[in-house]
Amino acid sequence: MSNRRYLLENLRRKLGPHRASAVAVVLLDLDHFKQVNDIHGHEVGDFVLKHFAGLLQAEVGRQELAGRLGGEEFLLVLDAGDASRLLARVDRLLERIRQSSLAPPGRILRYTCSAGVAQALPGESESQLIRRADAALYQAKQQGRDRGVLAGADAVMPERRGSRSQRTAPD
Repeated sequence: MSNRRYLLENLRRKLGPHRASAVAVVLLDLDHFKQVNDIHGHEVGDFVLKHFAGLLQAEVGRQELAGRLGGEEFLLVLDAGDASRLLARVDRLLERIRQSSLAPPGRILRYTCSAGVAQALPGESESQLIRRADAALYQAKQQGRDRGVLAGADAVMPERRGSRSQRTAPD
């Protein structure tokens, strides 16, 4: 599992002028993760994060990346095919997460996540691409969570006050 810096540097390189293939990102956020920490404690929350990271790592191919951006937010950098195949891949991943269970000491837990998917546009920077994936993630949360949403070319985050962590949509 890559750290934030390594992940973003490699995404930047993949988006560079000599890119060999189409690139897509999937921004994933665990649904209601704050409740896991509040109800079960931070040790169980850490167990969930490690389990989730393992599922994501198993999803990526040799030239693809998975990493944690921070908190309960993760990023996949994938070789992008057409949109329908990309969304089918994300749907399979979400189903795998939904069906998995983990057993931290004394418990059995299930969890879900939401995903924002964006295919790189010509000349797009890594921050622009991630912002579009973030807008799609926000839509997935607004639509009920536990789903993936594909960003359009014009996707932008809705206007609101405060930082990204102060969104009106809960975890």
